[in-house]
Amino acid sequence: MDWIKDGGITSPLDFIASGINAGIKSDKKKDLALVTTSQPAAAAGMITKNRVQANTCVITAEHLKSGKARAFFINSDNANCATGPKGLAETRSLVSVLAGKLKIPPAEILPASTGVIGVPLPVDKIEASLDRLIAARSVEGGGRSAEAIMTTDTYAKEAALSFEINDTAVKIGAMAKGVGMIEPNMATMLVFLTSDIAISAPLLEKALRGAVDSSFHRLTVDGDTSTNDMALILANGAANNPLIDKADDDYRVFSRNLTVICQKLARMIVKDGEGATKFITITVNNAQNMAEADKIARKVANSNLVKTALFGEDANWGRVLMALGNAGVELDPTRLSIAFGSICVFENGEPVIPLPEGPLGDLLKKPEIDINISLGVGEASNWIWTSDLSYEYVRINADYRS
Repeated sequence: MDWIKDGGITSPLDFIASGINAGIKSDKKKDLALVTTSQPAAAAGMITKNRVQANTCVITAEHLKSGKARAFFINSDNANCATGPKGLAETRSLVSVLAGKLKIPPAEILPASTGVIGVPLPVDKIEASLDRLIAARSVEGGGRSAEAIMTTDTYAKEAALSFEINDTAVKIGAMAKGVGMIEPNMATMLVFLTSDIAISAPLLEKALRGAVDSSFHRLTVDGDTSTNDMALILANGAANNPLIDKADDDYRVFSRNLTVICQKLARMIVKDGEGATKFITITVNNAQNMAEADKIARKVANSNLVKTALFGEDANWGRVLMALGNAGVELDPTRLSIAFGSICVFENGEPVIPLPEGPLGDLLKKPEIDINISLGVGEASNWIWTSDLSYEYVRINADYRS
């Protein structure tokens, strides 16, 4: 496996993209993106579990049922959510207009939106920009499409890698956005993946679910699940490898590489969390089962008291202990241990006295911090990624509509 320098969504064969300003963002920054491939591709996706869903989530879920598509169509700065039957009808109409211009069925377009909830989508502005959006597509347009899907992101999140299957070169490209309202299922986050691999739609979905479970479902910034989350993938077969239609070694190679690129993007999202200064990995070991370890890891990761302590570089292990005790998991307090990195601060139910304040202070100044928890009751483990909670997070979210 090799990372492609400056690679992104258009790195795989036969994908082109564009990103333009359609007038949704008043500051003239890019706000509309289009990614296409020339032939129907195998398609799969995972969509938010929030019971309130954006119009584009509803439509994309419908279009994914066929297992094929050939375009991503994304707007930023407007969630296109909670706008009533009229909003849904207008979005369907907009997708149909784009399909007519691309000369493809509407069901082969997977739309997505991100931005402020409850504001009607400026359909007229977007429709008036479609010809320009289509004409701007190119292989070089991948970076511009990644810019166009940003909201409060501080940089465009892109990645691409190449690997071989039976001596055939295969590529996966990706772009993502997401910094806040982030909690597994998935995160306030849009992820778009492309590949030139030949694979059946059912196996593509299986691989995507596995990759998301090991990446985007393992991150949280603030505990809120967005109305717009989705992770989508198109695989157009342009690499001309033998079709993967069973879960064999070729499938496992693809699945492993898909997970690698998803984990890279997930780390980018956490590191770019609104106002984040720390990337934190919380690992729970020696649990009775993975589900309980997961539940505790999430509880600690979403504790505002833990997150603010880490922002302040304070080794306040009592907050970690408080949070894990609130996870609803049966515990034996006398077997609990907590460590920051390799420095144990609470062992077998008792505080470590004296605390090595100097080494702890040095550790907490680092941009990446590990918190390791042992329950002492079993052999199962699980982990999650999160970030700290800073003054800047409050400022960004207090001014989000301004």
